[in-house]
Amino acid sequence: MLNESTLGEVYRIESRYTHYSGTWGTWGAEGVKNPWRLKKQYGGGLLNDWGPHLFDQLLLLTDSRVKTLFAKTYAKIWSKEVEDHFWAEILFENSLSARVEASNNFRLAQSRWCIVGTEGTLAVEGGDPSDWNMAVIRRGNVDFPEEIRIDISQAELSPGFYQAFVQALQTSAPLPVAPEHVLRVMRLIESVRKSDKTDQSVLFVE
Repeated sequence: MLNESTLGEVYRIESRYTHYSGTWGTWGAEGVKNPWRLKKQYGGGLLNDWGPHLFDQLLLLTDSRVKTLFAKTYAKIWSKEVEDHFWAEILFENSLSARVEASNNFRLAQSRWCIVGTEGTLAVEGGDPSDWNMAVIRRGNVDFPEEIRIDISQAELSPGFYQAFVQALQTSAPLPVAPEHVLRVMRLIESVRKSDKTDQSVLFVE
């Protein structure tokens, strides 16, 4: 949709994973025996869990560089060691603004995606990943004469990534994710922690 300029000039992107699950901390290989997602020593918390996915996706949607970031994390319900909710407001050099947010504290889920442009708006229902099946686009300026619904359901993509990673280790095949892209994502994650600690915006020089 962005490549086809369906929404016109896009100036706002909101990407969220807002959920509520009493078993969130037990997801993983050892389950209830070791709820690592709730423990700092194992890299737990929503920022390490969902941050890489959400920031990675956001960076893939724009060629512009990050200008500033302001963020907040919360450890409110599931653990005092790690955050169960975080959000970040990001401003790019081309004036695009974005919000990235993840939480296991939303009893009522927010939209998974909301993308606003001068010619239209795109939204995807939030909640569990199994609900992310339909993108709705409204275009026009009076009474929204045009609404487009697109089936975006797809199979789990992780097996393809791991297969490509193994192939890259064993052969001269390229890595499925470039190291320089990983570095940009990790800088955003670390900037969330810095902004939260200082209560100030983080200025980027990329």
